[in-house]
Amino acid sequence: MLSTDEIQEFKESDLEDIIMRKPNLLEENLTFVRRQHEILPSSRIDLLFTDENGDYVVVELKLGSVGREASNQIRRYIHEIRASERKRVRGIIVCKDVFPAFRDLYKKLTDVKVHYYGWKPDVQLFRLNEAD
Repeated sequence: MLSTDEIQEFKESDLEDIIMRKPNLLEENLTFVRRQHEILPSSRIDLLFTDENGDYVVVELKLGSVGREASNQIRRYIHEIRASERKRVRGIIVCKDVFPAFRDLYKKLTDVKVHYYGWKPDVQLFRLNEAD
């Protein structure tokens, strides 16, 4: 996990570097293929991997929380890779969180997984032991 100070200084390229060097953070047996892979004149896949079956895994990185736009983006990328490569393709979004209004949308996506990075505060009530 990253500290509060690290999160403030974190850039998407930093996250790319980490995932590219250690793809097992997402899942076992991923092999790096390309970084910033252009699929359309104005669209680039952050990271592209293959899995143990040779299927493509599109990884989209987001520094903040995600909603509908990220879902549409990765599904578009998956569609483009499937059409051009004629292979099985699935996606992974790495983000801070999914906005609550869009959690059901992401649960319905069968070919996209979401992974969280960073830290989340946890505030708990401190209770003194009655024996003290």
